[in-house]
Amino acid sequence: MPESLQYGSRGGAMQEAIDTMDEWESEIDEIKSRIEEFAGD
Repeated sequence: MPESLQYGSRGGAMQEAIDTMDEWESEIDEIKSRIEEFAGD
C-alpha cells in the first residue's frame, strides 16, 4: 500500500478490512479441515 495511504483514515480502514479477511480465511481453512476430517477424506 502506498505510504500516502498507510497513515490516513482510508488506509487504516483498508488495512483493517484486509486483516479481517485474513482472519476469515484462516477460520474457513480450519472449518474446511474439520469437515474433511469428519468426512474421512
